[in-house]
Amino acid sequence: MKIHFVCSGNTFRSRLAEAYLRSRLKEKNISNVEVSSSGTDAQHNSYGPAAWYTLRILHDNRLISFMSPNWKKTTRNDVEKSDLVVFMKDMHLQYCKKEFNIQPENYLILDIDDVFPSEIHAMYKEKYEADIEIMKRTDAIFKELRTKIDKILESAL
Repeated sequence: MKIHFVCSGNTFRSRLAEAYLRSRLKEKNISNVEVSSSGTDAQHNSYGPAAWYTLRILHDNRLISFMSPNWKKTTRNDVEKSDLVVFMKDMHLQYCKKEFNIQPENYLILDIDDVFPSEIHAMYKEKYEADIEIMKRTDAIFKELRTKIDKILESAL
């Protein structure tokens, strides 16, 4: 079985989901599942291989070894060759429908919001305060992501 996660930049949500699911599969000794991720706007990201707040969560949860090394742009092949495509938001599904003129047969929409760091920085005068807010938001997002992935693991595998 192949599960593919899709978000916008592939530097936060889908990469966390990918790493977390890989860790859970290893924990449960499940070897017949391939996990990958991509981003609909990955070519536009400016965070490097992953956002700093993604690396912080991966590190704190001992998931670094489960993450893919670089971000990846979503392709038609990613969607067509996956048994289950997991979109972070409906807009990612709509992108695939429009860009590739395809409708995935088996998909889920997790409805996981992004962090939007530029909006957060605009809300706070000091960078330190903005970073603290980003850490709070990313922790909450990761908690929600874990819960939803655990449900996928229970029902799909």
